[in-house]
Amino acid sequence: MVSSWSLSSMACSTVSDSRPVKCQRAASSSTSYWRTTSMNPTNEMIYAQAHVSVQNLLDFFKYEHLPEFLQSFSQPLHDMAYDMALRLEGPELTVGLRKLLEAKDCFVRAAL
Repeated sequence: MVSSWSLSSMACSTVSDSRPVKCQRAASSSTSYWRTTSMNPTNEMIYAQAHVSVQNLLDFFKYEHLPEFLQSFSQPLHDMAYDMALRLEGPELTVGLRKLLEAKDCFVRAAL
């Protein structure tokens, strides 16, 4: 049995064992994507549904506090981190985000 519910304009559904279903498989790929018709998830929506360990890492990808010339190095990695948090889940996501954060730190330091 599948039931539907919404949380701040985010449509979700649950299966019979009450686990939230946040995405569906693409027809030609095993990559998960949000169930959307015309809705694109915002970073706040991605953050809200992420595991706490992923949320902790996503906090480090903020770039608004950086000087403008450093933001150009940090923003693409911020966008990639949120894209991966949208598409993937599990312990390897956390490892990948940690390594992406390490790369971001190196790129920002290299730009100084």
